[in-house]
Order: sequence, then C-alpha cells, then structure tokens
Amino acid sequence: MHGAARIADGEVKEEAKSLLVKKPHVLGRDAILEQPFDGQPTKTARSWRPLCHASTNKRWHEYLEQVRAFRALYAAASAAFRAGKMSVAFPPWSFRPSTSVRQGLIAT
Repeated sequence: MHGAARIADGEVKEEAKSLLVKKPHVLGRDAILEQPFDGQPTKTARSWRPLCHASTNKRWHEYLEQVRAFRALYAAASAAFRAGKMSVAFPPWSFRPSTSVRQGLIAT
C-alpha cells in the first residue's frame, strides 16, 4: 500500500472503531451483505398504533365503547351471513362480503 492509501485505510478503521464504541450493534458491511435480500426484521422499534387521539380519558373511553359496539354488531352480522342469511344488515359504514364468491361456493 502506498502512503495515502495506508492513511485512508487507517482513518476508515479508526472511524469503524469509534462507531463500535458509540453503537456496538452496528453490523458492518460484511454482515449486511450476508443478510437475505428479502429478509424481514425479527424485532422492530414500532409499537401498536393508538386506538384514537382524544383530549380526555372520558372521550377515549366513549370512543372505545363505540368501537366495541360496532365490532359486536359486525361480528353478529358476519356470523349470520356466513350461516347463509344473505339479507342480513351490516352496521353503517361497513361493507359486507361479496356475494358472487359465496354463491359460487354454494353452487358447488
């Protein structure tokens, strides 16, 4: 190695060492290249999204009760629909499953 290349190589190694001191979980080039291209992380820093953003606890609990009531209505309608009652009414602002697929399954 020539003088300039040796200096640059030394600087890169020094920087890598300082990064390992600051962030010991740095993988490095080789470890990154060894990972599968389509792999997914086993653990992420993301948490569950909040149900809603409310100004008070009372409003949050009111919204929670409305969500639970909606889900209960939808679950009851969905169970009736799956049992074969095609004219069941689903709650407002929801969509019932497509009947074309269901009728095709009944015919077979």
